[in-house]
Amino acid sequence: MWRPEGVETVAARDLFIARAEVLAVSDLPLRGPVTRPEADAAIQATIRMRGGVRGCVAALAYEFGEHPETAAERMRRARAAVTSAYDAA
Repeated sequence: MWRPEGVETVAARDLFIARAEVLAVSDLPLRGPVTRPEADAAIQATIRMRGGVRGCVAALAYEFGEHPETAAERMRRARAAVTSAYDAA
């Protein structure tokens, strides 16, 4: 299906957001480049550890409530990691 340039589907945007939220609460260091295999492994492990995506989102909400200054930076890095790991593939 044709889409104007720059327009993404809701599903693609939701997947991007879910990946970033899960990576933000993962143990993966987000200080440098992240490969797709590293991101996939961290996402799978974190989802299992937190009991699903909802558990990850709850942990992220907790971190934003308790440590907003560090949680916001971690989320920015997670979004950048998702962009680099999945857009390059």
